[in-house]
Amino acid sequence: MATVISFVNNKGGVGKTTLACIIAQALGIIGHKVLAIDNDGQHNLSTMLGLTPSEPNIGNLYSLKASQMPKIDAILEDMTLQTTLTNVHCITAPDSLCDADVTNERILAEVIQKSYAATHYDYIIIDNHPGISALQRASLHAAEYVFVPTELQQLAVNGLSVMYRLLTENFSFNRENIKIIPNKYRNVQRQEAFLTALKKMFPKSVTTAIPVDSILDIIVTEEKILLLDRYMSSKAVPYIIKMMTEIFTFKEKKLSGDLLVERNKHLAENARNRVQSRSSQ
Repeated sequence: MATVISFVNNKGGVGKTTLACIIAQALGIIGHKVLAIDNDGQHNLSTMLGLTPSEPNIGNLYSLKASQMPKIDAILEDMTLQTTLTNVHCITAPDSLCDADVTNERILAEVIQKSYAATHYDYIIIDNHPGISALQRASLHAAEYVFVPTELQQLAVNGLSVMYRLLTENFSFNRENIKIIPNKYRNVQRQEAFLTALKKMFPKSVTTAIPVDSILDIIVTEEKILLLDRYMSSKAVPYIIKMMTEIFTFKEKKLSGDLLVERNKHLAENARNRVQSRSSQ
């Protein structure tokens, strides 16, 4: 069965979409089948995965009627697009996506459970816009795990307590299934104090902190894949790998080794393509 993960946080700008994209791509690179669901009208996840939002999309899924459920496999397949990575597919979001589109907050969970997605994919990763309203609640009803990227600032830390209580009490998530990912970490005394406080507040939920890294912005502009195109130049990569071994059941040495093998294949393929392009001119 697919492991369903929802990325949420009340606060914007904490790196939800970037980390959702990187984790989806990492899982795909090492051979897992991944479905990324863009549940945000800004559709940044779709863009980062190299896709342009198109019809049908997640908005059409929210408008499904009960009479359409027997055909859910065909409907879902029609709205699922291939990304630049063979193992990673995506359902895009329209500009118009809003909470009003969600007439049934459990429809996403129902679609996943009753469609081929539950067994075809190893991981389903859902990206959300900031907040906890109808769209995010729909993703939480579908999810088994919740990943909460956060910055190490006072307002962000304050908001985590409210969100953690909501997730455990209103949605009944097990504490071990909630992963708080400190992001944009700077090794300064104030941030270290926040990190220490988080670990005391949420024992076993806080992962390795991801350092601030300008490469994460550059890959978006250049339309590159971090773990294939910027593996060696990004100071965040070793921390992302360590974070993934804490969240999933991967061994750190094997994960980094598998990613390096695929990165080298990717670079070799790019080099061959450049040679062939020059020779054909």
